[in-house]
Amino acid sequence: MRHSAVILWIVAAAGLIRLGDAPPAAAQGTSTVIFAATAEPGNFCKASCTGAAAHYGFNLSCTTSRSGPGGSSSGNCSGSMYFLNILGRNVPVSGTVELSGNTATITAGSATTAPEFIACQLTNLTLNRGPKNIVEVVCKNTSDMPGPDGSAQTQPDAIVEIMD
Repeated sequence: MRHSAVILWIVAAAGLIRLGDAPPAAAQGTSTVIFAATAEPGNFCKASCTGAAAHYGFNLSCTTSRSGPGGSSSGNCSGSMYFLNILGRNVPVSGTVELSGNTATITAGSATTAPEFIACQLTNLTLNRGPKNIVEVVCKNTSDMPGPDGSAQTQPDAIVEIMD
């Protein structure tokens, strides 16, 4: 039940982000990319972790300009990520997106002043309508601060939207 409520929250949040961040209808060559998932199994523990379940999630929104539908482009992203057994809370992240056809690769990280270190790359492996996608997440912790290190793929329940 809790998992369903969280998924509904993410779907609602993605809808709000889509409404709030969507480019005006007249804008040409602008794309919005949204990645969202919650309660995904995966242990990114580098050092000491809490006894919490090893789940992670993300809610990221990006805006990019590209030469046309299916073209390549890059842009900026913001949102949050969490790694329950490491950080235990949502951590604000920002980064960039590279878009090529139907594949988006988001590179996201925490602020340099944050008490944790997040440096992750997320790539959609599928692009299906609704929460039916798989996203590969690769994180590398090169600091002594707490943060994720490792890789995993979401279950086929992530939201991936690439809107031209």
